[in-house]
Amino acid sequence: MRILVVDDEPLVAEALAGAVDSQGYEVEIAYSGVQCLTLIERNRPDGVFLDIMMPEMAGIDVLRAIRERWPDLQVVLITGFPYSPDIAEARRLGVSGVIEKPTVIRHLAAVLAGLKRSSG
Repeated sequence: MRILVVDDEPLVAEALAGAVDSQGYEVEIAYSGVQCLTLIERNRPDGVFLDIMMPEMAGIDVLRAIRERWPDLQVVLITGFPYSPDIAEARRLGVSGVIEKPTVIRHLAAVLAGLKRSSG
């Protein structure tokens, strides 16, 4: 199973990618929304961990683009702002889950298991 981690903060992206890798999954990192969409087009992953707050192209805009082109792709939203209005919009767009940044690593195994069950 391939997971794409999308976060504009390299330390966060690399920490999350390392945790995903340690669970036995293939992982790739995108540091922007545009790069995320390019990587999905090139080598569609089984799931995406997507930061909601990014410069240039916000995570919610990336999610909308994903839903337009790949409506069945599983996306888990990562946020440091769990009460953002974008969270409600993301849920309406059908995200597989929402994880708060401080707890991402702690809940990672359970979220990955859920993605695997949904795709398999």
